[in-house]
Amino acid sequence: MNLKIIKSVFPLSCGIGIDNTGKKYKVIGGELFVGHQIKCEKFSSDNDGLYVIPELNYKDMSKFSKYYDKDNLIRFNQLKEVPIFSNKICCKIYEIGKYWVFLDDNIRQIVEYLESKDLQNYLKVKLTQRRLSLQDRAPIISIKYNHILSKALKSNETIKARFYCEDKYRDESKGVYADLIIRCYHKEKDKIQLEMWQIIDKSNFVYYVHGYINPDTFKFTHFDIAYHETTKQDIINFVKNNMKMRIIKNKLLVLDKDNGIESIIIFNIMKMFFPMDKLIDEFLCEKL
Repeated sequence: MNLKIIKSVFPLSCGIGIDNTGKKYKVIGGELFVGHQIKCEKFSSDNDGLYVIPELNYKDMSKFSKYYDKDNLIRFNQLKEVPIFSNKICCKIYEIGKYWVFLDDNIRQIVEYLESKDLQNYLKVKLTQRRLSLQDRAPIISIKYNHILSKALKSNETIKARFYCEDKYRDESKGVYADLIIRCYHKEKDKIQLEMWQIIDKSNFVYYVHGYINPDTFKFTHFDIAYHETTKQDIINFVKNNMKMRIIKNKLLVLDKDNGIESIIIFNIMKMFFPMDKLIDEFLCEKL
């Protein structure tokens, strides 16, 4: 059936289409084609009023499991960008086989940045069916820690740092925690490891980045980002007592390049990923 999409519907992530008689239908993916006539098909035999763009007519992301690695990521250069009548609410669309997929909300801006630096061939990414980003960014007060990082990179011991937002209402005993935790260590001759966790208010999700740094060039040879699902009590134990968190790991992006990636590129990615992005400004330490 061909339908003309006349408007978008939020927060349902669909459009309203009309046939040649003026009858209205909800169209999954229709918000990508407002003002255009497109081919649609029924999404469910039990709902005559619900249609879908054929390229989006799949149940879940398991359909693409044959393309995934052990972390459920796919090499970015396996994806083909789709030229589309998109509007400001939608980022780029990619094709696998005959179906359309999207990048995870947390990494869309990062991937576009890496493409601009011609690093897409070293990239693995997390895919999703979602077309809208509802993620908010928390306001923060910047705290300098460039001296801590510099010390960590020059030491053979594990350097730990913990940073706070200036918030008079924070109370760790009630489950409100530190904002940023950093560990940096040089236990292997050919690499320095950097780990960072960012914890936002009372959320069960922790933002996490991890990288290997060449100790001779200070370039990153490996970098990955993820978010971890855990419990409030595990987070408290991690922050207060340095206990390991029990987590469900959701890796979003991996970047590997043997001859290294400039640190400023990695720091810019951190700033795009972490909700409290202003803290990353202080990572740009000229001494390194």
